[in-house]
Amino acid sequence: SLQETEELYSKLIAAIPDIVVRTDVTGQVVFVNNVALQLGGYQRAEIQGKNLLEFIAPEDQESAVENFGLMFKHKLGPREYSLVMKDGEKIPFEINSDVLRRNDGSVYGTVNICRDISNRLQAEEALRESEKQYRLLVENANDAIFIAQDGKIKFPNPRTMEILGFAK
Repeated sequence: SLQETEELYSKLIAAIPDIVVRTDVTGQVVFVNNVALQLGGYQRAEIQGKNLLEFIAPEDQESAVENFGLMFKHKLGPREYSLVMKDGEKIPFEINSDVLRRNDGSVYGTVNICRDISNRLQAEEALRESEKQYRLLVENANDAIFIAQDGKIKFPNPRTMEILGFAK
């Protein structure tokens, strides 16, 4: 039964496409999956035994330390930090962490799932830029443009108000 459980956990961790890091109670890395090595460019010996904080970008370390302490009191949910790769590149990650407890409730470490969110952040920025361009186009159009819903004007551009002679 123990062998089957170990195999299950081993296969689960191998199947996760995100970085998985386990630390002791002080934040020292005791385990990383192969994804951490592939994405980070590190060798296992360069990560294990180091404090997880060493891999968090300097500008995010203060909030990471604060959140590390808070997660022992209650579940925090995902947090965003940039992690520093071996080549010095900083990549934004969403990190979901939880505390590992023994049967008696005593804490023996943490588990951290780190998901690269750089593509998501790029898509969000592209959407913001697109919305900005759309807004400029509509606000500066020579034609009346408005959005109506249920018989009411929800949004008139400046030209609509100028043509109709009404204030917003």
